[in-house]
Amino acid sequence: GGNQNNIYGTVDIDINDGIVNGAVYCGSNLLGTISGSSLIDISGGQLGTISNTEGFDYSNVDAVFGGGLGASTNVQGRVLLNINNLNIYGNAYGGSSLGTISGDVNINIQDLPSTSNKIEVNGYVFGGGKGNNNTAATVVGDVKLNIDGSELSNCSAFGGSNINGTINGAITVNVGKSYKSTILAVYGGGNQDPIGTETQSVYVYLLTNANVTNAFNGGKAADLTSSGIDDITRSIYLKGGTAQNIYGGSDSSGEVTASHIYIESGNVTNVFGGNNLGGTTQISNIIVTGGTASNIYGGGNQVGVPTTNIKTNGGNIGTIFGGSNMS
Repeated sequence: GGNQNNIYGTVDIDINDGIVNGAVYCGSNLLGTISGSSLIDISGGQLGTISNTEGFDYSNVDAVFGGGLGASTNVQGRVLLNINNLNIYGNAYGGSSLGTISGDVNINIQDLPSTSNKIEVNGYVFGGGKGNNNTAATVVGDVKLNIDGSELSNCSAFGGSNINGTINGAITVNVGKSYKSTILAVYGGGNQDPIGTETQSVYVYLLTNANVTNAFNGGKAADLTSSGIDDITRSIYLKGGTAQNIYGGSDSSGEVTASHIYIESGNVTNVFGGNNLGGTTQISNIIVTGGTASNIYGGGNQVGVPTTNIKTNGGNIGTIFGGSNMS
């Protein structure tokens, strides 16, 4: 995009090689509207700078945005971010830093086993935007994050936003539809940004080729709010593949209205109806119709859940606990 002006059309950025030390914004800088779509196709090169500091946290650095930088920037069309072959040292966003995406956001991460492509993400991936304490990065449309072919053993991916954002449409996170997809953690929600009732739905699907260490329907340190305990528009599904831990709630903190976990096929070591380390899920619902689960906990890992519900109608289950693991 421009610095302080409008673009009457579509912006298309293709990165095939080279090193970009700063961030890439497909939108404008301070202000400006892109009347068309924002398209970024990355098939090689490096985004961000490698730090010489041992143990450097790249989640504090930003590498690429589907939208713009300033609060007065807007992409009226869709955002399409394709990541096929590169190293990212920082965070990747489908949304803006502080601005608005009026259309839908689609992020595709695909490293096919039949090619020499290699994707390395040292940081986080967000379907939404960044935001700060004063300004929310907004996505008016839907957010879809597809991870289908990857070896991201140090990466966490979020359907939601980072610090402060609003997503009005549906959030969908798909892992491992056609190709083996290894990832450290996936979240339906945001990092620090809560999901409220303004978000249409939050669905996480672990599919046939998923290989996930931790999967959350909620966020890392964020709320997952729904309209009530019977609202199933916030749900996480195991439909094949492998997961070590599946949580209906959030990670280190966050209030969750109600969790819904569906185990249909695949293998999972631990299923937790609630949160992991902190926060509260008010009521949990775990429904098992197939697959293999070593341990099912109606509650959380290190935190409790006031009301738990576990229903089985199939599957191969090792042990069922109505309560939590260590609380």
